[in-house]
Amino acid sequence: MFIIWSLSSGSKDLLFNQPFICPTCKNYSSLSAVMTYSYFSLFFIPLFKWNRKYCAVSNCCRHAYEISPDLGKNIRNGVRVILTDTDLGIDHTETSAFCVNCGNAVDSAFDFCPKCGSKL
Repeated sequence: MFIIWSLSSGSKDLLFNQPFICPTCKNYSSLSAVMTYSYFSLFFIPLFKWNRKYCAVSNCCRHAYEISPDLGKNIRNGVRVILTDTDLGIDHTETSAFCVNCGNAVDSAFDFCPKCGSKL
C-alpha cells in the first residue's frame, strides 16, 4: 500500500489593492496583500495549513512589508482595511538616503550602495 503525503509551502493573493507611494523607489503605485503558509497534503489533497504570514507587496518594485496577523486576517475575510505606514513598519524618522540606481534604502554615511555598488 502506498501513502503519498507532502509538506509544502504556498501563497495566496488576497485580492487587496490600495494606492501607495513607495518609500523604497518613491513611485506612486499600489499595494497588494499576500498570505504565505505551509501545508500538509495527503494524496495531493491539502489537509491543513499553518505558519500563516501576511505581507503587503508594492507593485512598482515588488518590495514586501510584513503586516500583523490581525490585519491580514481582516483582509482575508473581506473587511475593508486601509494600511498606513505604521502598519507596514515604515519609519520616516530615520535619516537614510535612497540609491538612485536600484532604490535601496541606504544609510546616509555610505558613499556606495551596498546592494548594487553604484556611487551615491
